[in-house]
Amino acid sequence: MSNAMNIIETATELQANHNKNELVTMARSLGWKGDHARAPILQLALFVATRLNAGERGEQHGGNRAESGNGAQPQPDQQPQPDQQPQPDQQPQGDQGRAPQGQQQGDQQGDQQPQPDQQPQGDQQGDQQGDQQGDQQGDQQGQQESQQQPQPQQPQQQPQQQQDDEPEAPEPNEFARLLSASGISTPHPMLEKVWLLAAKANQNVMLVGAAGTGKTMLAEQVAALLRVPFGSVSCTMGMSESQLTGWLLPIGDNGRFDYVPAPFVTCLQQPSVFLLDEMDAADPNVLMLANSVLSNGFVSIPHKMQNPVIARHEAAIIIAGTNTTGSGADDIYTARAALDGSTLDRFYPVITDYDEAYEHGLFNLGSKSRKKSPAWQHGPLPDQFTMDNLRRWFFDLRNKTKAAKLNKIISSRFAQRLAAAVAVGIPVDEAKKDLLIGWSVDELARVGVR
Repeated sequence: MSNAMNIIETATELQANHNKNELVTMARSLGWKGDHARAPILQLALFVATRLNAGERGEQHGGNRAESGNGAQPQPDQQPQPDQQPQPDQQPQGDQGRAPQGQQQGDQQGDQQPQPDQQPQGDQQGDQQGDQQGDQQGDQQGQQESQQQPQPQQPQQQPQQQQDDEPEAPEPNEFARLLSASGISTPHPMLEKVWLLAAKANQNVMLVGAAGTGKTMLAEQVAALLRVPFGSVSCTMGMSESQLTGWLLPIGDNGRFDYVPAPFVTCLQQPSVFLLDEMDAADPNVLMLANSVLSNGFVSIPHKMQNPVIARHEAAIIIAGTNTTGSGADDIYTARAALDGSTLDRFYPVITDYDEAYEHGLFNLGSKSRKKSPAWQHGPLPDQFTMDNLRRWFFDLRNKTKAAKLNKIISSRFAQRLAAAVAVGIPVDEAKKDLLIGWSVDELARVGVR
């Protein structure tokens, strides 16, 4: 019983003093091999508390976050395997407690000598104590879960259900495996970066580049890589909201008007990739309709009489293609319009350029080009020291932007895009440069960025 209370107290303290990323780091150092990115914070805290109380580490965490990943490693004969780790359906939730786990281990281990990492499980006393400890601990954990779940380390309470999800770190060689299975023979040089941002960091991506740099092909390749449907709409100054929301057409019995969804709505409701092509050529007021989908995860369609609110599927990816950074027409792309700042603030911009290796190959007769396309290189996954420096850079940028009275938005979405990109392997300097696309040399100088 005392072990159970110690675990609960330790888990409570862990939740109060550490954010989710830090708990993931601690859990990994103690042998956790489950789904780190999606595990509830209570589940992570309970696992770490169990291992700490089992004596797997030489000292208590004591709130020292810098040393949270330096504990003793499990021995080879004690290394928990994926099928032995507490999975979400096996973790103590609510009033279920650990009774089944304590009972099962009590049955199997009965007279066996318990190992250090098995003592908090209620096995030392066999079946009876395992059942009793599981019931009592489950009730207390259920109360804590309901009271402590909204912790300060959760994302800010903004209506950004889809795009504020925890970034999912890619598995080793995951992109190479997906590319091999996709059948894509000539991947766009920026394919891996856009995949990381859209599928792993949950970002709306805006592809910025001159005409013919492969923006549409790149969006199609993301869909092929993920093996999901692809849809698109070519934006124009004269487009109406119906091209995004759908139409009421007389296609029903006796000429009854029925709702017909636009491809945009169809893609929103399933795993898919949708391209807003030539977005900077659209009427900015029409794109304002899409802002709710881009950040809040839903759109309301008034002329859809039944179930007018369409929720965005968590795996529905939205990509925009533009020739400019959204600031308006230039000497070449005179038909482009200035996009609203709130729309731009919902996208992570990625520059696309011409592939010179492909262009060289066009002039070869019957032989392949020896010139290879430049491959984008991802960076290492960050540690907390890197994220702390990034945090200081963000707030410094905001303060300097305000002091210089620049017409730029340094919002919470800016911070979320910056942190999410770095968390999945976008190099820090590259992420900073990406999010400052469109700033003039003078504007960068006024905030101290070179």
